[in-house]
Amino acid sequence: MKKKAGFYILIGMVLLFSACGKTTEEKWQEQYDLGMHYLEEQNYEEAIVAFTSAIEIDPNQAVVYVGRGDAYAAYQDMENHLELALADYSQALELDNSIPEAYLSMADVYIQQENYDEALEILKKGEENTNAERKIDEYKNQIEQQQLDLLLKNANEVVPKLNTEEITFFGNPINTLTIEAAEVLLNNNGFPSATASGNPLDVIMEGGDSRSLHRRRSQLFDMNISVYQDYDADYVTSIFYTVSFSRDERIPTDIGICNIFTEDTMSEVLTKLGFPNADEIVNALEKNENSIQLNSTTESGLKYQFWGSELQLYFTEDENVDIITFEFNAENGLVLEECHIFKNSIENN
Repeated sequence: MKKKAGFYILIGMVLLFSACGKTTEEKWQEQYDLGMHYLEEQNYEEAIVAFTSAIEIDPNQAVVYVGRGDAYAAYQDMENHLELALADYSQALELDNSIPEAYLSMADVYIQQENYDEALEILKKGEENTNAERKIDEYKNQIEQQQLDLLLKNANEVVPKLNTEEITFFGNPINTLTIEAAEVLLNNNGFPSATASGNPLDVIMEGGDSRSLHRRRSQLFDMNISVYQDYDADYVTSIFYTVSFSRDERIPTDIGICNIFTEDTMSEVLTKLGFPNADEIVNALEKNENSIQLNSTTESGLKYQFWGSELQLYFTEDENVDIITFEFNAENGLVLEECHIFKNSIENN
């Protein structure tokens, strides 16, 4: 029995001397590795304890603050865990601002707080200070997508359904507009000239699957309007409004939808369509250089898509109108330069 006791004492002494013989770096590494082990096992409380021990041994190692920050960020049982995580990431960057993980993890926390602007700002700093521009840029695009998704989700609850019966062409409902009536309206509203030189002023052109009119505003020539009616349709099937930005002087033109005019900005168009957060949506699009593609459907059944500086509206319930497309000039303050209205030709039979 005495021999066994002596053996265990000897083992204890060996372990004690072994521990005492470790360098500060080895002790730090041991606690850091232990923290990473607990973090991978999702034992966040023990991970925090181990990382804290590593910090006490050597408080100048940036990576250990990132590790503890990750543990805090995931440890939801702690009331102020996100604030503690941000503090650790900030400390890590003070020690070494070239660690991509610190920027990415900090952005994650800001996203959890729905603070997208701060997330994007910290990622921009990460692009400047690290060699992981591609990885950070990809994550930045994901955040901008999430930010817009949230804006559109909030808009979906309040954007009203667009009543297609109220869409007009120079004051006349398009649902019962013939191409002959459109010709008279164009002549009476300052569009007697054909867009192509040499075309007679009063000719409805024949060709393809439809008859068409192509007119431009007289004198200024700042606006072109094209009207199409399919041969198998009783009424006009599509209308195109196109601004000529080569002209210094342009007159805003009413396109017959929600009091929207050419030369309106994207924010003004969205506001007139009923979006309550139009400025926020436009700002988010501009931050990503208008390259985001989004799809969403409102509670009222109106589906819309953003394709960069183009907005498309799809009518999922009223089949009398298929699509309305608004195209904005990104180089000229995102003002409306084109509007295309496409009616369902089948419903016109």
